[in-house]
Amino acid sequence: MKIILCVFQCILVGGLIVRRFKKDKVSAIFIAAILAYSIFTEINYAIFPEFIGKYVNLKRNVWYEFYFFITLSFVLLFFFSQLADKIKIGIYIKVTETKTKLWLLAVFLYDILLIISLIIVFMNWHAMSYASNVRRQISSAIMFSRVLNDYNVYYFLILLTAIKYCKKGKKRKILLFSMMLCLLTLGLYTFKTGDRSVIVLCFVGLFIYLYYEKQVTLSDIKKMVLIVVLGLAYLFYVRIARSEGRMNYEIVHSILQDDYAFPAMTLIGSMCERFINPFIVIKCFITKGLFVLPGKYLYYVLYETVFPQFIQQALSTGTNVGIGFYIFTEGYVFAGIFGVIYNGFVISLYMRIWKILRDTNDQQTNTTIASIMMGVLVLMVRTETVYFIRNFVLFLIPAIIMYSVICGKKFKLCIKR
Repeated sequence: MKIILCVFQCILVGGLIVRRFKKDKVSAIFIAAILAYSIFTEINYAIFPEFIGKYVNLKRNVWYEFYFFITLSFVLLFFFSQLADKIKIGIYIKVTETKTKLWLLAVFLYDILLIISLIIVFMNWHAMSYASNVRRQISSAIMFSRVLNDYNVYYFLILLTAIKYCKKGKKRKILLFSMMLCLLTLGLYTFKTGDRSVIVLCFVGLFIYLYYEKQVTLSDIKKMVLIVVLGLAYLFYVRIARSEGRMNYEIVHSILQDDYAFPAMTLIGSMCERFINPFIVIKCFITKGLFVLPGKYLYYVLYETVFPQFIQQALSTGTNVGIGFYIFTEGYVFAGIFGVIYNGFVISLYMRIWKILRDTNDQQTNTTIASIMMGVLVLMVRTETVYFIRNFVLFLIPAIIMYSVICGKKFKLCIKR
């Protein structure tokens, strides 16, 4: 019965995603990512509850509560997203062409950062691994490469646009060299550390870049399948490298119990403990959303209350040990079972505000920003909604500035009359 319900959920949400895809590809893929991080947890809880029990204190059976909470969250997220599309916002961004030679300085400086990152990777080649990637006490040099690698994805997407619309000549050659350097840095770092999230960012961002402004045809679907197969093949290869050649060949367990099965366990744990406290959600949102105020993230407060074993293990081993976080968990902590309304309303509201950035008068700009935005959003499935603010400042704004300089674009905020 539970598996039938899981299949029904996939069909229902899948249908909503397809319908949403026709109107807004970015939000549709974001919803699909949220589904990917919940469906495997639901199946594991139904078939292998002992697996969930290793990480969550299953003092009571909350499978049906967990299932219907997620299903209703998806339905309301789709409903509010449809409503948000009808909201007429009185501002828009006007993009114009501008001539500047700052692009050469920007590319040159970023290439220096890439070369420094490559040197760090080679100098720490034997010390770098998946295990070292999750250590809290990590060298500042490796941390630099780790942070830069996230920005490399967005830099790669910006270079794609710059090269596409650049005439043959000196500038095009410089941009191509920078792209090769960027891809080399990305590939070596992800291979050594097993950081598969960066690979996902690349492929998802590239997908949106290719198909954001066009109708998808049968030929496009074939290309999509090829991109997905290549992406999965590389992810599998990185996974083998991560485990240093040791693989679990029980295929069912290997597929169902990978990284993506863990974050939604935070929702199960919150339900088992009935951890509901809207004031904590508001406090964490204010302190982390304003940057300068001291305070803890919601996931850390949740771990202290629901998963203290992970905090103790992290302190004793010096590693970031845990099961991540799931974006729908925040809604439950805020309002219990009525958190489905919170999830649908808050997430769709942020998505509508972000959509302003890719609703400019310039198609080239819309496509590039949408691809960058998609890369940011995919990882936010495992975070709190306050990251809509933090990632806007830390990732989107720097990426847009870099795009503006390299591609010669000027942004102006205008009021509709």
